[in-house]
Amino acid sequence: MGAKRFVGWHVLDAEGNKSLLSCDAHCWVKLDKDMVEGLEDDTLELQAVFADPYEVTVTGEVVVKDKASNRGCRVTGSGSFAVGDQVELTAAAGMGYRFVGWSTDKEGSSIVETATTLDVTATQDITYYAQFESDGQVTITVTGSSIFRGTALLVDGIPAGSRSYDRGDMFMAIAIPWKKYHFSHWVDDAGVTVSYSAFYIGTAKENKQLTAVFYETGCDVQVATYPKDAGFSMVALGTGGSYHSAAIMFTVPHEGWKFRYWVDENGIPVGFTPVINRVVFGNRTFTAVYERASMTVTAVDSRQGGHVEGSSAHESLGYAVTNEVENGESMTLTAVPDAGYMFDGWYTRNEDGSLGDVPLSTDATWTFVPEDNMTVEARFAEAPKYKVTARAVNGSVDLESALVATDGKVTLSATPDEAAI
Repeated sequence: MGAKRFVGWHVLDAEGNKSLLSCDAHCWVKLDKDMVEGLEDDTLELQAVFADPYEVTVTGEVVVKDKASNRGCRVTGSGSFAVGDQVELTAAAGMGYRFVGWSTDKEGSSIVETATTLDVTATQDITYYAQFESDGQVTITVTGSSIFRGTALLVDGIPAGSRSYDRGDMFMAIAIPWKKYHFSHWVDDAGVTVSYSAFYIGTAKENKQLTAVFYETGCDVQVATYPKDAGFSMVALGTGGSYHSAAIMFTVPHEGWKFRYWVDENGIPVGFTPVINRVVFGNRTFTAVYERASMTVTAVDSRQGGHVEGSSAHESLGYAVTNEVENGESMTLTAVPDAGYMFDGWYTRNEDGSLGDVPLSTDATWTFVPEDNMTVEARFAEAPKYKVTARAVNGSVDLESALVATDGKVTLSATPDEAAI
């Protein structure tokens, strides 16, 4: 029968599914974050696979575009098979990534299947590459609680206060206090403390704002604003400088924003007026939380199969109608299809002009409460047509056959034969 040959090292998950680790019999393993996530009983189980000489191997390998690691993406179904066996490889995307397709080359230039499951017949040793890519980007913003006390920067690359990341990417931020000041902690959008380390490493999962809090020696009270451009907040000069003293904090909204409430460093609401007074018993951070005073809603139509009621020529969007809606108020958009067309849905229109994959609504008359500024586009499709046929007995008809859309009209004319009069 002959000696068996080495096929590869595989990682086994809790269900016994195998993911290729290496095709080298002698390899080293790095227990990175992607590998240890989801381990059962904190145990990583590896399997060395050998095959008989007459068997072939069908292997699925993960390739994440522009990334060195698998980022939680995986492939199951690899193994050794007799020639002619049916093999099923399955690809699963990690958080923040999406499956693109199966290719026979690592670069992904030859996509052979776009479904996550690939069914093949084992005929020879072959590797299929499961191609993944980022499912979009998020923005991470860092700022200091006071420009007079210190600054905060993202330092993975050229230092910056704001940067876009692929979902699932790691980011690094550093808080730098000015002379005579000290770093205290980081707080997130809701004012919740997330770290007490001046050098913070996080995962970019969603749009996030982090504020570095700085303090003087002794008790200190500071304020932040969320979103940071929504208003101006500060501690009244001469207040809150010592233990058990009173700190007066106030916030002033910028145009287009409305104050909601103050939260403390634990995200708990502590005041619902723009000016609050709190007794200082330690280092404290309060965040003024805002919401938009009104939302701008723009509805675009391409004049292909219909229009949006009230739309007119627009400088950059073709045809559109724009409405300003007070926060919490509802508004109504109406799409009017042309004859022979039907309304398909309202889709989110992105800044680059692309449309969302799923409609926000399929109601031609759509009433909703906007939660933020938004641009949507009305899309239309040809209405289904039905065949109408006509026949005559002792006469003739015109038309004999026609295709008619829903609510459409067709004109028929019947003429008797001369002998039938």
